[in-house]
Amino acid sequence: MSETKFNNNIDVSGNINMSGNLVATQAWANSQFSGASIGSIDTLSDVDTTTNAPSTGQVLKWNGSNWIPQNDAAGSGGISLTDLSVGSEGSASGDGAISYNNSSGVFTYTPPDINSSVDTHLNQSNPTSGYVLSWNGSDYAWVAQTGGGGTPGGSTTQVQFNNAGAFGGDSDFTYNSTTNTLTVPNITATNLNVTGSGSTTISAGANIELDATNRVLVTDTPFRLASFTTTTRNAISSPANGDMIYNTTTNQLESYENNAWVATAGSSGASGDITRVNITAGTGLTGTQDTTTGDHTQTLAVDVGTTANKIVQLDGTAKLPAIDGSQLTNISGSGIASVAADTTPQLGGDLDVNGKTIAHTFTIGSNGSTDYTFSDTGNIWFPTTENDPVLYLRRGEQYIFVNNSGGGHPFEIRQSSGGAAYNTGVTNNSASSGNIVFKVPMSAPSTLYYQCTIHSGMGNTINIV
Repeated sequence: MSETKFNNNIDVSGNINMSGNLVATQAWANSQFSGASIGSIDTLSDVDTTTNAPSTGQVLKWNGSNWIPQNDAAGSGGISLTDLSVGSEGSASGDGAISYNNSSGVFTYTPPDINSSVDTHLNQSNPTSGYVLSWNGSDYAWVAQTGGGGTPGGSTTQVQFNNAGAFGGDSDFTYNSTTNTLTVPNITATNLNVTGSGSTTISAGANIELDATNRVLVTDTPFRLASFTTTTRNAISSPANGDMIYNTTTNQLESYENNAWVATAGSSGASGDITRVNITAGTGLTGTQDTTTGDHTQTLAVDVGTTANKIVQLDGTAKLPAIDGSQLTNISGSGIASVAADTTPQLGGDLDVNGKTIAHTFTIGSNGSTDYTFSDTGNIWFPTTENDPVLYLRRGEQYIFVNNSGGGHPFEIRQSSGGAAYNTGVTNNSASSGNIVFKVPMSAPSTLYYQCTIHSGMGNTINIV
């Protein structure tokens, strides 16, 4: 291969055609470029260092159309993570944005401008004072306040509630913060649980009614009735049939039945169980001595026989069995052959009653608090029960008034209607129950009265003959 060497300047005004290598010697090149400037790389058509001036450590990177200065991620130059920072917040604009400056490592946040969007969704941009946001089914809207705020209704002690979308209060639905008392006329509840210690009091100005579909149950605890003495019981205003109390005077349960206070069935007022049954010899009873307590059966039998301390029993033909006639006082040894009933007895002489008298018994009941009722066993004086009859009593005879009026109507024989008690010859006067005995003396006035000491309308006249 041939070479052409130039050691001096070559001026060419036309084409140079060469078939070999053109070699510039070192000496020639030194003479040509020594002390001269080649120029900036920016003179190249695809290099742009003018738009963004390069800084130390940057390299040229291809951006798709030009080579431009960029940080060298693979080299030792450029920024590090410690250079990253957040710049000042920009003004709200559009939908908002986050920008990053890859030269300074600064993030800048531009918040969105939501005012126009919010106004669009809330349907109006200038709500009236006091309006609230409300969902209308498809969007939010500003609407006038109609509940859940505003000025409470009613007085300061009334409980506030939503009354058709506004605060409301009722005069009978109140709360007292001083006494911690809630007052309400009606309460509907599935369960009512009372907590805390001490007794719980339910008070009412009238009746308290417990109304249940099936029954009212008291479980896991005793049920105690109100306690009254006989006096305080009798002072109860307008008792009603079915009322029940515990009478501390008689120590028994009592109920108001058929317009009268009576002992409740099974309530005897006894102080305890029978602890022993003794059979006394010669009483005509046989059985075993039993010390069992509580409910049990005690069997007693009549001691039948024809010997001493026996009870004589009729035989199958309704006749007395054969007995020793000598055992019958003042009867001859031959005994009694037969005894016939005398249907027309007569006195053959004077009748000696040995200081006793004839006794008549009247049974007294009550017709509410308006009348005593009178009857007698044989329906002699009173063929039918009578209310507050006029009585005719004979001097020298005895009258027994059995007060079965229920314990609430003390029976008293008086000198006048509403007057003082007449006690001459009277036993147990003014008793609420039991027997009042009147042995009419010769000195008795011709007119007396019987009257209830509680209900003055119950009573009438007693004529003494």
